[in-house]
Amino acid sequence: MSCLRKICIALVVALLFLIPVQAVNAATNADTLKNLFDKVDNQSKWKASSNKPDGYQICYTDSYVMRAYLLMYQSTGDKKYLNSFTSFADSVLARRDNVVGKTDFRGLRLPGWSSNHFDPKQNMHYVMATGMIATPLAQFATVVKSDPALASYNAKANIYLQAARDAVAIHEKPGDSRYIYSDNNWIEDGNAMYLKRPLNMSLAYGSALLAIYEATGDKSYLDRGTKIANYFKQQLTVNPATNGYYWKYFPGHPSYGNVIEDLSHSTLGTEFAYLSYKCGLFNNNDMQRFANTATKTLARSNGSVAERLNGSGTSTQPGKFLHWLWFEPWAPSLLDTSYNIVKNRTSTYPMELIGIAMLNYFNAHGETPDPVDPAPGPGPGEPEPEEPEPPQDTQRPVVKVNAPATGSQLKGTAVFQVSASDNTGVDKLVLGYGPSAKGPWTEFKGTAELKSGSATEGNWELSWDVSGLADGTYYVLARATDAAGNMVFSPAAAYEVKNAVPEPEPEEPEPPQDTQRPVVKVNAPATGSQLKGTAVFQVSASDNTGVDKLVLGYGPSAKGPWTEFKGTAELKSGSATEGNWELSWDVSGLADGTYYVLARATDAAGNMGFSPAAKYEVKNKVENPAPAGNLIQNGDFSAGLQGWSNKNNSAKISRDSAGNPALTNTSNYDFFQEISLKPGNYKLNARTHAGNSKKAAMIVVVYYYRDGSHSTEYAFKHQHAGRTWESMREMAIKVPSTVVKARVFLTVEPGDNGYHHFDDVTLTAVK
Repeated sequence: MSCLRKICIALVVALLFLIPVQAVNAATNADTLKNLFDKVDNQSKWKASSNKPDGYQICYTDSYVMRAYLLMYQSTGDKKYLNSFTSFADSVLARRDNVVGKTDFRGLRLPGWSSNHFDPKQNMHYVMATGMIATPLAQFATVVKSDPALASYNAKANIYLQAARDAVAIHEKPGDSRYIYSDNNWIEDGNAMYLKRPLNMSLAYGSALLAIYEATGDKSYLDRGTKIANYFKQQLTVNPATNGYYWKYFPGHPSYGNVIEDLSHSTLGTEFAYLSYKCGLFNNNDMQRFANTATKTLARSNGSVAERLNGSGTSTQPGKFLHWLWFEPWAPSLLDTSYNIVKNRTSTYPMELIGIAMLNYFNAHGETPDPVDPAPGPGPGEPEPEEPEPPQDTQRPVVKVNAPATGSQLKGTAVFQVSASDNTGVDKLVLGYGPSAKGPWTEFKGTAELKSGSATEGNWELSWDVSGLADGTYYVLARATDAAGNMVFSPAAAYEVKNAVPEPEPEEPEPPQDTQRPVVKVNAPATGSQLKGTAVFQVSASDNTGVDKLVLGYGPSAKGPWTEFKGTAELKSGSATEGNWELSWDVSGLADGTYYVLARATDAAGNMGFSPAAKYEVKNKVENPAPAGNLIQNGDFSAGLQGWSNKNNSAKISRDSAGNPALTNTSNYDFFQEISLKPGNYKLNARTHAGNSKKAAMIVVVYYYRDGSHSTEYAFKHQHAGRTWESMREMAIKVPSTVVKARVFLTVEPGDNGYHHFDDVTLTAVK
């Protein structure tokens, strides 16, 4: 059954059940809402802010504006909104890369909208931008083709639909792993599909897939949209206090993996969830949980809106909350809540404009959800259902932990017995434990088994191995869920874990214990040496059974206290019983002065040997930082990385056989020096040595202007002729009066993962 057909059936079923439609407060009628939209709709403002062929500007302005006009037509039937839609859509299509002659980072001219939003040197096709732009283009086709009275718009509908298909196809082929923002590296895990990017980006693309499916009936788009929906379901967490859903911004990311999704980015998830429901991928229970998040977590009684989906923070742009109106059929109060947020608006921004259009749409349509979860309907030629489906199950199960008795002492493996009942049957039962009656809860391993009775009223068992837990008090909680997703928790039961540890009785005497300490010595740099930048320490270590670990530490005196070097010492020659080890120490961040270094070797038996403390003089201060007039600080890297920014630690200090320092970097924009420049002419010089990259060494200069914008003005490249130090061609730079500062980047031309070396970087004014 098509998605549109399901909505129609839902309306019929609602009438049969005499479910009342709740609209906005009577004083806030359709005319009031339409007038509100027209008052804040500023087309000249929208066009002025998106008049460049940049994918990010287009997706954050035109895509929202187009979607708003389409919703307003669906709300009012006024074709002026369709005409406004086509005006913006024609402009969006005229700004595609293949129309304006713009190429992406690979040199390809594609039917999409690339951007250098994240990387000023490379145009990328970002999947989120593609999804946001393609979705309303496809939805226009659905609206036009479903109404014979709109036949005059068919030609444009066909053009827009094909444009949407062409754009999403850019992301169907595997991306080149050399480029970090390719947005084409889809991961398919069973029946799920996603990008290793923030979750909202996959969901924006999923909305476009489902919108194209709705317009064409092509199931290949539904199949991919279904896989993205399956991944989204895996990331949804139920808040037991509200029975609402929340999810994380970037699941699995080392830095952002635990960050709860914010209000702004959640808007891409709300539309995808609604489109998924229309296509049978989410059920009413899911929609009710999304609605609960809107009404019980985000919206507050004082009129403010939470910033994150767990209720934390306060949003400075509460108008974005209106995007949760997609769940109005499951929470009619959202109409009044949303209207109160925007009723006094005299101007707005595109993201809020679509929210005001949604307010018009749901007030006009008064949709009611299906009384049961959506299921496949009749196929072509088959009769429509004559009777409404039965009401949805909303009764929660009843669950209780019966054994062991609360307060019992546990050790080894304890068998838990739980009774659970439900009117339609318990579908799943899990147990969890935590340090208090309020959690946090860790789920038991294994699967609970129904031992007697039935799913509607039965006794379940699950074993819990506590042998690996520290002795102490633990609380156990059971959770029962039925097929409709109704969930209930048992009271938390307290237990005392006490694992007795019997004394071992060896049958045979153990072999003699190794008590010999390793012997360790710091060989280089020689004690008394002066250090700056990065010093390589060489240490000899020996032991009768073998050195298991070697670490170095530094301190202010020969007696410490000691701070361990970062990194892991490597065995460079010899063996664990007698070998030579190396570990680098970056002293560029230390204050000048005297430091002592000590090495510690440990064998497998835990015996430790310490070297005598070696004394060194750290001197990072650059006596002669640069030739006269040089504006680059520490351009010869004699002071390590001082004066330079090194994001993500991408660049490293390397040394030649004579110990001379140089800068080593790959293709990135992480390593740079920021300089305040007066208007005028300058010359830039540097030396470079070939690394393993087949691409050119490159120095990039980016200007930053008073208005906050920036541009890449110079990208000087040097292709190495051999494997020696070579001087780059002197680079002439002109700085206009509008520039407030500049950044000089040392990098490698994009194209592979290799590196090059840089040294003696100077920037001097030309008089």
